[in-house]
Amino acid sequence: MGQSWSGVRRRLEQELLAESLRGRVRYFMTKYPAANDDEARFSILIDNKEMFNSNVFTFWPMYIQSSEAAKKELNTPERQWNGKHMEFDSENKEVEQTVEDELLYKGIFPVYAFTNALREYFNQGIEKSICSENPLIRILAVLDRRVGKRTIERVSKNFSAELEWVQPFYKLRLEAENVEYEK
Repeated sequence: MGQSWSGVRRRLEQELLAESLRGRVRYFMTKYPAANDDEARFSILIDNKEMFNSNVFTFWPMYIQSSEAAKKELNTPERQWNGKHMEFDSENKEVEQTVEDELLYKGIFPVYAFTNALREYFNQGIEKSICSENPLIRILAVLDRRVGKRTIERVSKNFSAELEWVQPFYKLRLEAENVEYEK
């Protein structure tokens, strides 16, 4: 991203957040420097209530368990080093990516999924972000000041089809803009 977390947070909360939501939405990230790979924890708070969080302690155990179960079910051969390259690596990566995508749709994801979503969100137009397949990008977009009332009204028609863990963010914006929606 090329910015400090405080700079990213300031941009999200002060520059990009819809005026009607200022002071109600906060982004939180902390790093665990003593942990392997400089792991972190991320969350979004609405009215000081944590709506979800991402951290190494919830994601990795679920990911490992789900990946192992999926590989067993699909009879995916284990990776093997043949002296030149890793055999069956692409088959394993495919299963692992599918598992990671499925967990994301359940609201379970690693912090790097959020930082990757941030990078994509910052580098594409708001029209593309609001329609993104990535629910993290859609959350960022629905809270964005660049999304106008007509777009919010259009989004409200799909509220009930949105992922359960994403709905509170849509509800917040819809209510802040006084837009009717089907519950």
